[in-house]
Amino acid sequence: RPPYNSDGTPTQPGEMRALRVARDLGYLTVTQSIDPDDWERPGADALVARVKRQRPEGSVILLHDGGGDRAQTVAALPAIIDYLRGRGDLIVPLSEIINLPRDTVMPPLHEENQPLSARYVYGGFTFLRYLETTAWTLLVVVTLLALLRVLFYSLCALRHQRRERSEHPSEPDSFPPVSVLLAAYNEERVIASTISHLLHSDYPSALEIIVVDDGSKDRTAAVVQQIAASEPRVRLISQPNSGKAHALAKAISEAGHETLVMIDADTMVAPNGLRKLVAPLEDPSVGAVSGYIRVGNTRRWLGRFQDLEYAGAFEIDRRAQDLLGCIIVAPGALSAFRKAALAEVGPITNDTLAEDTDLTLQLHRHGWRVLFAPKAFADTEAPESVKTLLSQRFRWAFGTLQCLWKHGDVIFAPGSGWLGWFALPSIWIFQIAVVAVTPILDVMVLWSLWLGRGVAIWPYLLASVLLDVALAVVALALAGRKLRAAWLSIPMRLLYRPLLGYVVWKCLLKAMGGSWVRWSKLERTASAIRQKESTPSKLS
Repeated sequence: RPPYNSDGTPTQPGEMRALRVARDLGYLTVTQSIDPDDWERPGADALVARVKRQRPEGSVILLHDGGGDRAQTVAALPAIIDYLRGRGDLIVPLSEIINLPRDTVMPPLHEENQPLSARYVYGGFTFLRYLETTAWTLLVVVTLLALLRVLFYSLCALRHQRRERSEHPSEPDSFPPVSVLLAAYNEERVIASTISHLLHSDYPSALEIIVVDDGSKDRTAAVVQQIAASEPRVRLISQPNSGKAHALAKAISEAGHETLVMIDADTMVAPNGLRKLVAPLEDPSVGAVSGYIRVGNTRRWLGRFQDLEYAGAFEIDRRAQDLLGCIIVAPGALSAFRKAALAEVGPITNDTLAEDTDLTLQLHRHGWRVLFAPKAFADTEAPESVKTLLSQRFRWAFGTLQCLWKHGDVIFAPGSGWLGWFALPSIWIFQIAVVAVTPILDVMVLWSLWLGRGVAIWPYLLASVLLDVALAVVALALAGRKLRAAWLSIPMRLLYRPLLGYVVWKCLLKAMGGSWVRWSKLERTASAIRQKESTPSKLS
């Protein structure tokens, strides 16, 4: 640490010779050993303090000269130099250490003289900088959108529940006769349980169950025929395999009553489910009523994840949409319809993979109201493997994309109300864009944390995860369930959401490529039936 002359040169030139000798002997390595993390912009005084604290640990200080606002670095630099010189440190240019001209070590930058490789390197760093900026922007935007969604949907759902409790809707004095329609394809394992639950319901009026066997290759038809032989309310219709839409259209044409209930072949309707579902149809302006679907097989992690997802979808999204009059889908798993409304909107088509969403949007377009019956419960069998989950969700997501494209003229259309100005745009934002982007952002955030750059970015990740937990808490509270299950939203974010993101990207790529997508059949395991039999109180 030689003292300095007034011009800044060391008074002991031998110090420079010692450095060169060390270089020649191979003992000198130039690398960063002091990093005050000036990119965090903690303030000029804090930067100086960090350098002082780390000075005993090294002799090379890393300061950034580009890639953002470096005003604090510039302000701190003179104070750092004064501190180092004040303690007797010698500040040595790299060119002097390795005995090369300055312009050789740091040549002037002339773009026209740069080698092609250098241009690629600079271009790569520029791309990474823009990528980081884009990721930051998306992270902030997604977090804000999620916050607004949680607040708005939760407030609407809470208001919907308060309205439900205050009005105490009474059931009608009499119920219309009902035709329950099932389209079945290879449902041997579950169809008997589904029919049994319907037959043991407490519906007080006439009930007929029409099962259309859509060319099943197993014993579905034989099982139904055996039940029908001893139960006159059950009727079997067999046809060559033509798809679910055609099977439901056939069932509608054969139905003997004006009130129709459509369910899936694995749906276990609660004893009072039909009564709660049909009651809102007393209003002549109502064309359809959505039931409340719950996951019946929750003994595995994947089932629990889907159970929490369903709770949020029905307790928050469906309640909010009902309050605003913009329910997007009356699910095929459990919904009631007015036969006259279906006749007005036309036959159920097979030009989308989400015929229930398409049908619901058609009802809206013809002026029919679609309501939600939050007490009309039914349990269904959710996928138990990642493969079947991806298959099911791909069909749902691709069908939703088809419906958005088919009914795109409703979005932001004059007079379309909450449906066109809120519900349908929300699908693009929250069910497609956010679901697709979130896993990518999570990976980038976790990578930044791994690199030690998490001081500035971790609050956004924490806020986003806490929003997921808050949404789960609201959903469970509305459902009257134990709140401790909300913690599942944390592993869902890391394990389950990426699967949904993959599905959305696959759908987008398929759609952009114009690929034909066929209906995929979910393989039944009857696990929901077995769980229900072991816990019979679940379906109350």
